[in-house]
Amino acid sequence: MKLPLDWILQDPIDIEHKEYVLLDYISKIDKDLENFNLYPTFQEISLHMANLGSINKNLSVIDLKNKPKEIDDEILIADLEYRKLKEFNNSKLKEVLKISQRSYDKLKDHFLIAKSIWSIVFDSVLIKNENKSLKFKGKIPNKGYIIFYYEGEKHVYKFKLKKINPNYNEKKCEIKKIENNKIIDDKIKQKNFVFKAEFNENFPLEGCLLSIVKRKVLNYIYQTVKLNELKASHDK
Repeated sequence: MKLPLDWILQDPIDIEHKEYVLLDYISKIDKDLENFNLYPTFQEISLHMANLGSINKNLSVIDLKNKPKEIDDEILIADLEYRKLKEFNNSKLKEVLKISQRSYDKLKDHFLIAKSIWSIVFDSVLIKNENKSLKFKGKIPNKGYIIFYYEGEKHVYKFKLKKINPNYNEKKCEIKKIENNKIIDDKIKQKNFVFKAEFNENFPLEGCLLSIVKRKVLNYIYQTVKLNELKASHDK
């Protein structure tokens, strides 16, 4: 993380110093956003905004119980814990609150920019099911293949859906590149889901398109399963 989550609590707690620290951070994330490097930047900004909001409203700071294993992992509520700011006297607490409020206002515009860029990239990615013969029935499929072309080169990835937290139903899509660009033939299609991704190649692959493709595949599977369940209940 370019800026520690507890940066606002580190010495010196001085508003001018903290503004300098924040401006340095903003300069770094601006470069990432200009180049459409969304991850982990978008994730970091979101965490900082949540942390500053928690300080402003509840005088409590967020600590991460479980750090993301990958740069684009979703962060669940279960990964967070809130700690009351009890170590500061009233004078210091007022200064922390003042810094937090100003920082929230300064960072908000950059969060909205990052969110807009994320939406643009997300809307540009199209996922197609290349294996219509294999139906989504009952149990949600947990694995398959993703193929796409990027800058004229064919890419083949194997994907697997994995639970983020054993106590919650949320899943993430993990991918592993097949280096020899394995040909997805009819025999493989009979037993596996195969998705084709299409997108704007002007966006970077790492830290941007791959992260969105994983989310799109996950969304496609869940939406299709839900649609089939609705159709089945309607036909009864």
